[in-house]
Amino acid sequence: MKSAALSVGRSGIFVGTWRALTSRSTPFWKKAIFVGALMYWALPVDAVPDVVPIVGWLDDVGVLAFAVSQLLKQRDRLPASD
Repeated sequence: MKSAALSVGRSGIFVGTWRALTSRSTPFWKKAIFVGALMYWALPVDAVPDVVPIVGWLDDVGVLAFAVSQLLKQRDRLPASD
């Protein structure tokens, strides 16, 4: 994800993620991973509870980072008109 994030900049990450998420050419499973990661972040059920300082938040960040990296990889493969 580091190279993808560096290539798009901060605002580009959001735009690139949105573009890949709304594209018809993005596979369903990548969209499902992203939606699942958002649900994991929002719901109180976690692998590591959020009441555990730092570690409880890091698992959420890791899951979201993985999901965003999958969408950014897909964004690089999108056609220019999509």
